[in-house]
Amino acid sequence: ATELSPSTVKTYAQVIEKHILIWLGDLPVSTLSTADVTHWQARLVAEGVTPDPRSRALKYLRMLLNYSVLTGYSAANVAARVKMPRVPATEPPRPLSPNSIERLRSSGEPLDLPYAVSLMAYAGLRPQETFALTWRQVGSRAISIRSTKTNRVDSVVMLAPLAADLREWKLQSGMPPDTALVIPRARGTEWTRTAMDNWRKRVFDPACQRAGIVATPYTLRHSFASLLIHAHYPITYVAAAMRHSPAMTLKHYAHVIADLDPSVRIDPERAILEARQELQGNRSIR
Repeated sequence: ATELSPSTVKTYAQVIEKHILIWLGDLPVSTLSTADVTHWQARLVAEGVTPDPRSRALKYLRMLLNYSVLTGYSAANVAARVKMPRVPATEPPRPLSPNSIERLRSSGEPLDLPYAVSLMAYAGLRPQETFALTWRQVGSRAISIRSTKTNRVDSVVMLAPLAADLREWKLQSGMPPDTALVIPRARGTEWTRTAMDNWRKRVFDPACQRAGIVATPYTLRHSFASLLIHAHYPITYVAAAMRHSPAMTLKHYAHVIADLDPSVRIDPERAILEARQELQGNRSIR
């Protein structure tokens, strides 16, 4: 728990309480058997628990039992031999092109919308990282991010258009102090999960409709990974930028890699600037 953020610890605790302890909490760890774990999974199925939470529950039980082996409470991890539930395949993320992202950035109020979109689409920040970002974390060439999942601090190199966006936004915001949020709440308080959900419903989703695109805030993060892949950066570089393992990056973006034309390299910064110039030109024609 010392290596995880409070929100991740809370998520783990909820699954452990709801799906593990209620069924297995009375059994001594040293006597737990593979049969017990198999029977527990069958009971979850009978209770109507869907594959995804059953899979997470088994994963967390394996983590708990690994710790029990390390600390001498049991001789083996009996859950390791139980097959993981088959989770239905999800639709792979469909990244947006810079042209679509730029349409989204220019599709309405409030004034901070373009800059929140830039942080997610051109630096790969998660929504919760975007709304927790302070000006102290923004350097001239990189952003320091404390992961909301692992609590680890990583550095994300900024693309030139994003760096220019943030300089513009800071000046427009009246040069706020380093402690101020880059994307502040109207009330001047910290963003909560409810506030972020409301931002998506009231600001982001209507902006997507006006821009004529279908997207979630996480689509923007996937779009950043796609930009790096189409620039032919090594998977290790993409993984570091996304703050993933290389294996997870390959798993999530296999469809992007499969569609890649090895003879065509798209420069991310040039693609963004060209999309902005095209959008500006269309506005001028109107």
